[in-house]
Amino acid sequence: MRTIHKYSIPIKQNCSLVVPFNYQIVKVGVIKSVLYVWIEHTTTNHTTHSITLELIALGTGDNYGDMYKYIDTAIDYTNDYIWHVFKREY
Repeated sequence: MRTIHKYSIPIKQNCSLVVPFNYQIVKVGVIKSVLYVWIEHTTTNHTTHSITLELIALGTGDNYGDMYKYIDTAIDYTNDYIWHVFKREY
């Protein structure tokens, strides 16, 4: 069985999330000026291996390093901000 969970992530700060090994980021969005990422994964009754997912959300024009891969963009219509979410690759 698969399920989707919502995680809030900070703006312009490194964020570490512990997620199941078989995760997939399916959406990035803003609700009431809070940035969220929705992550899908398989649920089982058995212990699932976890990994630490490192994300960062930056504004348009902000610099980021080569170790980051672009994931998605979210628009905060309340404050007129655009946020781009990146995942750290190793």
